[in-house]
Amino acid sequence: MALLNVIFSVTHFASSSVIRCHSRFPAQISTPDLSPACFSDRRKFVQAVMPLSTRRLANRRVYASANSTDATTPSYPKLEGDDDEEDLVPKPMVLIDQDADPEATIVQLSFGDRLGALIDTMKALKDLGLDVIKGTVTTEGSIKQTRFSITKLDTGRKVEDPDLLEQIRLTIINNLLKYHPECSEQLAMGETFGIKAPENKIDVDVGTHIHVKEDGPNRSLLCIETADRPGLVVEMIKVMADINIDVESAEIDTEGLVAKDKFHVSYQGQALDSSLSQTVVLKVAMPCEGCVGAVKRVLGKMQGVESFDVDLKEQKVTVKGNVEPEAVLQTVSKTGKKTSFWGADEAETAKA
Repeated sequence: MALLNVIFSVTHFASSSVIRCHSRFPAQISTPDLSPACFSDRRKFVQAVMPLSTRRLANRRVYASANSTDATTPSYPKLEGDDDEEDLVPKPMVLIDQDADPEATIVQLSFGDRLGALIDTMKALKDLGLDVIKGTVTTEGSIKQTRFSITKLDTGRKVEDPDLLEQIRLTIINNLLKYHPECSEQLAMGETFGIKAPENKIDVDVGTHIHVKEDGPNRSLLCIETADRPGLVVEMIKVMADINIDVESAEIDTEGLVAKDKFHVSYQGQALDSSLSQTVVLKVAMPCEGCVGAVKRVLGKMQGVESFDVDLKEQKVTVKGNVEPEAVLQTVSKTGKKTSFWGADEAETAKA
């Protein structure tokens, strides 16, 4: 599917999370602050503990993060002669669930059996204007799961703003990187802020899959699987708002380097039809009305195009029909105008 191709050609990161939301998302959403300055403390921490990564005491490793209330038994990548099972780094998982409790947002974290009391994480959530009203710890096999019930400090209600949900996710991941730097190879932010970037990166052109499924008479289920990166959730919702698609609820499940997202969506109160599911949005440099005419002429001759809109003010071209995104991009590029998928430039700048 081509509906959100605009943001998938530039996604290069991954993390571990799930978000389920059952409220309409606002069209105007600000992108979370992901500047390196936000993570200076984490960098200092890593520099402090790295000399400890090869030390031994009574056949046990010594790590600075072991003294943190956010860590119990952290582990670095294996040293020569270590046992493989002992040094296997578990996959960090972050679940943000909007369905389980009507009064609170549920945040669940797991990283094998390595997480501590998470006092620092709870403090970081409080700094976001949130209140942790309940906390429980359960064990399933070798996995220890910590579960928080959180509400907004000012209203006492659950979190519904997707921008704040993304801030929660990134804050938790930042703390994982800070107190468990060995997980950086498995998290999106490990690319920029971890001690070691992920080795097995996903080819977005190959790894992106989009499907539209029936979801009742008046809405559709939009399933997207792609490489994840910080801010992906917010950006996807914004792009859908740009093409007038209403997101009624979402389930964001990001595992390792792959984001597996599901959106319950509608268009003008109805389910998506086959033509709408093939929507391509381009950014085209059009300095004059003559350029608009040139774009309209090539699109009018393109097979499979059912409708299109050329917006001179926004420099945006929206094409609907039985078409492939790359084919539309190449067709419009033949006019000699600089053409890219909508949002690609902004995402590339954020990545840089």
